[in-house]
Amino acid sequence: LRAATTNCSMDNPLLQSWNDMPFHLPPFQKIEPSHFSPAFSKAMSSHLRDLDDIVNDPRDPTFDTVMIPYDRAGGLLDRVGSVFGNYCGSLNSPDMQSVQSEMAPVLSRH
Repeated sequence: LRAATTNCSMDNPLLQSWNDMPFHLPPFQKIEPSHFSPAFSKAMSSHLRDLDDIVNDPRDPTFDTVMIPYDRAGGLLDRVGSVFGNYCGSLNSPDMQSVQSEMAPVLSRH
């Protein structure tokens, strides 16, 4: 999981570390629908970099050099996606519906 370090990341609770949160849960009280699009953008870029690292690894392909990194690739995307799924299922606001409409084709293409 690549660390989110840009200023945008520091303002977005989806991209911040949750290690200081109780049970390492997301800070739900700070998450707004507007946080999802930039978080997904960063997470998808990070996922593609993770996959690119696997493809361009000069070592011989083995379980340890391909399968384990592949399994770990996209950790940030999984994390953002999990919160997004919870919000889609429980927060039926016009803002959240707008984010769902915006992100559905983007996530499908990814």
